[in-house]
Amino acid sequence: MGPGVQAASAQKEAVIALGGRVIVAQGAIAPDVLVDIQGISGVLFWGDVTSKRAYAQALSKREGAILPLLSGMPNASYVLEEQHLCVDTTAAGGNAALLAESAPDA
Repeated sequence: MGPGVQAASAQKEAVIALGGRVIVAQGAIAPDVLVDIQGISGVLFWGDVTSKRAYAQALSKREGAILPLLSGMPNASYVLEEQHLCVDTTAAGGNAALLAESAPDA
């Protein structure tokens, strides 16, 4: 979200260089827009403290996951999606033979 075209461009390039995806704001965005906007997982903004506070407060009012407001250069932990796979082995009851049968092929 910049502010400004140059800052937004630098933010875009930084995110892409880290392997992330980006949506560049086309002009200033009112903080209340961030409460309901979908399809984002964080916000980059390098502007003044008053605006940062308003954006952070708007992000805190969102339902669901807590989204970060980044005021510096992003790093991979903010721009890459991490996925986990959990296999529920409760039905095996601790039986090692059943657990081995459910293990994926190596």
